[in-house]
Amino acid sequence: MKLEKLIARFDHSLWKPQAMRIFQILVYSWFVFNLLYLLPAADLVWGRDSMILPLSNQPGLVNNLFFLLNYMRDLDVLILSIHGLALLLALFGKLGWIPRLVVYVTAGMLYFPAYLALNGGYILMWIFSFYLIFAKSNPKDASGILLSNFSYMACVVQFLLVYTIAAWWKWTGTDWINGDALFYVLHTEAYSSNFLQSYLLPQEGLLKLMTWFGLIYQSLFFVFVWIKRTKLIWLSLGLLFHLFIIFGIGLVDFGTAMIIGYTLFLEDDWIAKILGKIKPRICIRKSTTT
Repeated sequence: MKLEKLIARFDHSLWKPQAMRIFQILVYSWFVFNLLYLLPAADLVWGRDSMILPLSNQPGLVNNLFFLLNYMRDLDVLILSIHGLALLLALFGKLGWIPRLVVYVTAGMLYFPAYLALNGGYILMWIFSFYLIFAKSNPKDASGILLSNFSYMACVVQFLLVYTIAAWWKWTGTDWINGDALFYVLHTEAYSSNFLQSYLLPQEGLLKLMTWFGLIYQSLFFVFVWIKRTKLIWLSLGLLFHLFIIFGIGLVDFGTAMIIGYTLFLEDDWIAKILGKIKPRICIRKSTTT
């Protein structure tokens, strides 16, 4: 009874059902597209002909489970198939928490043998997939509400840590403070293009402003994201920031992972308004076609 009374105080005050459902769909969709993108090179990434050197691991059941493909490359097709099937079940909300748990385990098994082909975006999505194991689409009992609140808040804290820790390390160096970080990034062929180099590199003042914007934005994100009046503007600025990372620097998987994290901070009344505008249009189209 005490637990139920305590949870009743929270009710759904922390958990945002519509935002969380959209976030859940986007996380599993991200894994689906990532899998489809790497599938043509699956043998080079995970199979017997892999070009990636295996990582050493510590003893233990959990560690050896995640490092299984390092030693048994012939299981790559089986694990990829299980991972894909679990993603589809989790994406459409079938069989409860079981496929979500399978997604988390298989995603970890696929990461360590292919760590050189992946980046921080995959790690962030993998961590999110763990917290989503505990989320329920429509919790009614006390335990379901508690677990859903935990899932939502854990994802929020994890996302805030990404920005906060990244900003902390940037402030400890000199390149971001001096405004030179983006200048050096654009000089790296792997993270730039001829268009950006020809247009942005001569604009030293603009490069410094863009560098300082990224630093200040990450540093203050955990403050301004809670102010509802300016939240939409704040998230829109971050959207532009990560779109530049996607199309300018070429880190598509990382940039999209961060944008997906923004859905955690959307208000349910915003989503309701958007859905309310879309649904009537769908009904009109159906009526005109019939």
